[in-house]
Amino acid sequence: MTLHPVLADDGITEPSTSGATPVSYVSNQKYTVTIPLSVDLSDGGTGSGIVTIKTGEDLKIPPGNVLSVALTAGRSQKLTTADDIEGISYTVNKNDSEGDEVAPDGIRFIRVSAGATGDPVSQVLHFAASGTPKFSGTYTGTADFTITVAPEAGEEITFAGATWRILNPDIDATVPGHQALIIKQEALSEKEMSDDGATGTDTPGAASLFSDSQANYFDSNGDNGYDHSLLKHEIGNYYAHFIANTPEAQYVNGVELNNPTFEAFKNKVVAEGEAPFISAEATASSWGCTSWYKDERFATTLGSTKEAFALSYGDIHSYLDSETFTGDLSAPLLDFRTFLPPRYWLRSPGTNTAQAGLIYNANMKNSVNTTTVDASKLKSVRPALVVTLH
Repeated sequence: MTLHPVLADDGITEPSTSGATPVSYVSNQKYTVTIPLSVDLSDGGTGSGIVTIKTGEDLKIPPGNVLSVALTAGRSQKLTTADDIEGISYTVNKNDSEGDEVAPDGIRFIRVSAGATGDPVSQVLHFAASGTPKFSGTYTGTADFTITVAPEAGEEITFAGATWRILNPDIDATVPGHQALIIKQEALSEKEMSDDGATGTDTPGAASLFSDSQANYFDSNGDNGYDHSLLKHEIGNYYAHFIANTPEAQYVNGVELNNPTFEAFKNKVVAEGEAPFISAEATASSWGCTSWYKDERFATTLGSTKEAFALSYGDIHSYLDSETFTGDLSAPLLDFRTFLPPRYWLRSPGTNTAQAGLIYNANMKNSVNTTTVDASKLKSVRPALVVTLH
């Protein structure tokens, strides 16, 4: 873009005039995906082609996004002639006939993350006719490719001066765009949790109590413990001082945390023959359950309040891909052992009256809540947000 300055002439007099000049900028090419121009199966019924994603010094895919290539879902893999419209089928495999099949199901066979640099990323595709032609002549067909750039779970973005991990790229498909659930990579420091946003050290992972006002999770009225916890207060401080007044705040989505009362928590429907979630006689000050970490209820939804928050077990089960879990208790996307400490609070109740949920490494756990400063009961604070990604 070139701007040419215009100098005023001393002889210019009133009345003055004004005008508008459009200014434009054309960005450089974002990425290049090369697919085979054609594939010839004349040599023994097989052929090959190469799909390549050119990276260069900067792929220029939006942060948190992944570029992927797939065979378009639902398209026929057939070769036909005018005289043989039933034709013959063909298969596509990675590398050679022994490689993994690439089916027309929309599932990617090659991908590159935002910010990738280095040599081009390529995948050889092996095509093989799997039938016998009925007539002589040239059998033809079309292999349809879908190229997608979209946010993806596990990718990282920079938001309001911190690095965040995408847990789910879109928690509400009914709303246009991507409303992504993200979690801060580094646990909060003393300074980030402080009332003034300035007191304490900048060292990430400061330890904190869940609550400094009550030992039980639910209070005597059965109200939710997170709503008036130290944990929520500290996360609120972080949002107020480090996000609310930044340009990025416009991309924060309002949420409804859906925190349960004791009665709502207690009244979980279980399958016939299963033990009750909590006994009918339980009270807010005396209860216990064995499947607390499986509670898929009370997930965060889009709402009216812009805030950061601690994750719930409902968030984990509703928005993280369960196929990536290791057993019932471990969600690898929540593993921050590279960014110690590995323990951080959740906002959900734990296994009994005096416990709140937490993540230890990647595992869903719980810990005693206490108003007494005890090093063994202190955990770190790792806030989550719902933000709009483009």
